[in-house]
Amino acid sequence: MKLNAAELEAKWQTIKSEAFVLIQEKSAWHWHIGQTQGRRVLLWIGKTAIHNLKSSQAIDVRCGLRENGEYALNFELSQSAQNSVFAAFCADIIQHTTDALDETDAIERLRQRYKQWSRLLQTKRGGLLNAQNQKGLFGELLFLEQQLNQRDGLLATVQGWVGIEDAPQDFIYADIWYEIKSIASVADTVMISSLAQLSAAGAGRLVVQRIDKAAPKQVNTYSLNELVQRLEKVLAKDMDAFNAFEQKLFNYGYLNLADYDEQKYQWQNTQVYAVDEHFPRINTAVLPTAVVGLRYELAIAALQDWLQESTRS
Repeated sequence: MKLNAAELEAKWQTIKSEAFVLIQEKSAWHWHIGQTQGRRVLLWIGKTAIHNLKSSQAIDVRCGLRENGEYALNFELSQSAQNSVFAAFCADIIQHTTDALDETDAIERLRQRYKQWSRLLQTKRGGLLNAQNQKGLFGELLFLEQQLNQRDGLLATVQGWVGIEDAPQDFIYADIWYEIKSIASVADTVMISSLAQLSAAGAGRLVVQRIDKAAPKQVNTYSLNELVQRLEKVLAKDMDAFNAFEQKLFNYGYLNLADYDEQKYQWQNTQVYAVDEHFPRINTAVLPTAVVGLRYELAIAALQDWLQESTRS
């Protein structure tokens, strides 16, 4: 069963200062959590020293030799305001070593995952996506949910979500590509944030998701966490697809944090436009070579000739 941050948070509430509890025990290494001098700590105990993991602003990392000849690797939280993020970090790091073949494999997995976390925490203040990115992710997840219901193969469908890996479009499949834009229901323009977004060859679609922020008790609304959980239930029948989805969420910068329960969203409608050779876009082929970056807005009312589908809530 997958370890989650809520379980660790509950355990931390029962731990007294300067005490540790065992979370996972393998033949060659153990994971513990505890507190020292009022700070939360994730502790790895193994047979091999693990060096060259750099501390970050939020997490102090150090490795030392114990009296019994084993090595202790400490991840110590230096900012108590990030308790929830640290719990997510600990659960994720432990989970990524669970099915390692041996200690060497576990250490390599630990190293790589910690590096990913370090980059995430450097780019996301407090580990949180900003409001614009939260809404953007919500729109992309709604589209992914639709594709999971329409396409064959859960894994292949999830793998088509490639915008988070710096692909020019958000979704790319063998037969078609899609660029997703999440805007308010009253918006009359859509922002194209790079030249490449609508410049791809082949069949393409611009998908405009109209999504509004909603009051906490408003009907037919969902938080970002609730939408993620909805997709996880669909993907649970294929663990390869489930794991690919979890990795893509992580790459996006999303963590399962209580903060994402607070804001509710209401989907209003979706408009799908065919991006063909006549679609009003700026193509890199017609620009001077010195122009390497460009943002522009499209008036939605002027796109009616390319409207393929319009779906309302």
